[in-house]
Amino acid sequence: MKISVDGVDVLEIQDWQLTCLSYVMNIDDAKRKIVTDLSRSVLSSVAQAYDLMVINEWVPVLRDRYESLPTKDDALISLITSQPDYKDFDARQVDSETQSM
Repeated sequence: MKISVDGVDVLEIQDWQLTCLSYVMNIDDAKRKIVTDLSRSVLSSVAQAYDLMVINEWVPVLRDRYESLPTKDDALISLITSQPDYKDFDARQVDSETQSM
């Protein structure tokens, strides 16, 4: 069983591993559980990033700049990333390294 994202294999469950799982649960249930658990983990990471990026850092800044903010998440993220002072993780890392020199 392989799980891929954008054509890149990110997880491969070997047949022997599925056999072990089939000892404790139905194999189809085991496969669904693997996908469900992986999805929950990724979505949890997204939710944490959203809380940090949007709720904690950018909403206060945007409230000072705009009279109203988008109510849809994708529009709000687009507004945030369009700000001239927005920097993603890599850009902030470069800034941090430059400042420490």
